Amino acid sequence: MKKNSLIATSLLLGFITAFLAVSVFFVNSITSNIIAKSEATQLNSYYETIFPESDYEVIYNSQKDKDKSANILTVATASKDGEIIGYLYLTYTTGYSSDVISLIGIDKTDAKIVKVIVTKQSETPGLGTLSTQPKFLDQFMDKVTNEELKTKDNITAITGATITSKAVVDSVNESFNDFNNNYMK
Repeated sequence: MKKNSLIATSLLLGFITAFLAVSVFFVNSITSNIIAKSEATQLNSYYETIFPESDYEVIYNSQKDKDKSANILTVATASKDGEIIGYLYLTYTTGYSSDVISLIGIDKTDAKIVKVIVTKQSETPGLGTLSTQPKFLDQFMDKVTNEELKTKDNITAITGATITSKAVVDSVNESFNDFNNNYMK
């Protein structure tokens, strides 16, 4: 192969690589906003499931604030007629094979769980994915924030998915701790 041919081929490959890198950057910048809006819409629908017909305001965001546990992503208030009725904690913990992101709704007056929703996970199909099902999540309803939850004691773990079960329990306990220290009156 001639030296000129080798240089021309290298330049062509370099140009193609640069073009593809710039293309990927632009596609990513366009789609990241669309994905963020979609996730925000989904999160608002989860809020509505927990505290229907309420107004929501994010009061803590881990990307801006650093005064809470690293596992608490956001805290939002749910209000009706200008009065806070509850708190919504978006948390993550590490499960068996992925981060498990949970949304925990706590009633301000009773200091009890209204609902827990696992919003995102990539756990083992048929095992860890059962963490999104009512049979597991309904156990958390009406648990009070001054009670530490533990698998085997007061929460029945999913058979074959104890690590995932513990991840959700840890998220709830972390929410309890923050609620008790900062918002319980």
